[in-house]
Amino acid sequence: MPEAAAAPSTALILAAVDNGFHRVPIALTTDYGFLVVNTGDDEHPIPSVSVGFRSERLIIPCGSLAEFEAALRKVPPGSTIHRHERCLTPASRGLAEEFLAGIEPTLSRVGITVAPEPVITCLCGR
Repeated sequence: MPEAAAAPSTALILAAVDNGFHRVPIALTTDYGFLVVNTGDDEHPIPSVSVGFRSERLIIPCGSLAEFEAALRKVPPGSTIHRHERCLTPASRGLAEEFLAGIEPTLSRVGITVAPEPVITCLCGR
C-alpha cells in the first residue's frame, strides 16, 4: 500500500486523527482523494467524508452520502481518486454499516476510477 508523504508546510490536510497521544494530520498526497472518518465515537458515531482536490487546494467536508456524491461530481470524469486511510484501525471505525455500504455505490455512480490501493498515513511511528 502506498504510504503518505508530504512536507507538512505545503500539505493539504484531509483530517487530523487521534493516535492516542496527539492528533496526526492525514495529508492529501494525490490529485484527488477522500477519507471516511468517524468524528464522533463508537457509541455516538458521526460520519464525515473529506474529498480533496490538490491542484485547487480544496477540501470539501461531507456529512452525508448525498454531499459526498455532489463533491465527487466535481472530479473530472475519467480521473482516478484515492482512498486515504490511517494505519492500525480504519478512521471510519464505529460508523453505521449502512453508511459505509453506501460509499462504493456512490463512487461507482459518478464514473471516476478508484485507485486499487489506499494511501496509508502511519500513526504508530513505525
